[in-house]
Amino acid sequence: MKIKAAGIVTRTMKYKDTSIITDIFTDGYGLQSYIINNIRSSRSKISIGLFQPLTLLTIVAYHKDDSSLKRLSEAHCPYPFQTIHTNIRKTAIAIFLAEFLSRICRTTDPYPDLFLYIKTQLQKLDELDSRFEDFHLRFMMQLSRYLGFQPANSTELAAQIGISLSPEERSKFDGILNNKEIETLTYKERKYLLEAILDFYTLHIDGFSKMSSISILHEVLKNEK
Repeated sequence: MKIKAAGIVTRTMKYKDTSIITDIFTDGYGLQSYIINNIRSSRSKISIGLFQPLTLLTIVAYHKDDSSLKRLSEAHCPYPFQTIHTNIRKTAIAIFLAEFLSRICRTTDPYPDLFLYIKTQLQKLDELDSRFEDFHLRFMMQLSRYLGFQPANSTELAAQIGISLSPEERSKFDGILNNKEIETLTYKERKYLLEAILDFYTLHIDGFSKMSSISILHEVLKNEK
C-alpha cells in the first residue's frame, strides 16, 4: 500500500555502506521504521540531510502489513528549520528531545493530537530568539498531558517519585507545569528539575531507559544562568 504522511524524524541509523534506517513519527500511522537504500550514493534522489533529529517531513512510502520495516520512496521538508540545526544550544535540545521522543512515541496507532503538539512546539523552538533554555522541561511536562498522566502540581509529582521540593522549587516547578517561562531558573535548578521529570517518565513509561544524550545537553547548557 502506498501512503503519504507528515512525519517527524526521531532516529536515524546507518545501514550497510550506502543506506539508512530511520524512525519517523507520523500523523496517520504512528511510529514507523523506514529503510532508504543507496541514500549515501551520488545518484540518490533523497538528501540524507533530511533525516537530522526532529526534521519535519512529508513522505511517500510503501507499507506492508507483514513487515515492520517499510520502504520510503520520497521525502520533502515543508518547514526547513532556520535555527535548530545551527544554534548549538537548540541543537543539543533537539538531540535530547529526539532521543526522548524515540522512547515515548512507540505506538503504530495514529495519534494526530500528539503529532500536532510536537510539530507546533518544534516550530516554536525554531522561532525563539532567546530564553529557550528551559524549553525541553516545559515540552516534556505538557507532553505528559497527551499521554494521560500529567500531574496536577509539583507536590503531586514530587510525591510520586519520592523527592522533596523547597517552596521556591515548588513555585518554579509549578511554573513549568503551567508552561510558563521562568526567568530566574538557574542551570543547577534546570538540571535538578530535568532529572525529576525523567524519573517521573520512568515511573509511567514501561522500559523508559537512561538518556544517553543528557550529558551533551548538560554540557552545552552549563554556561547558562
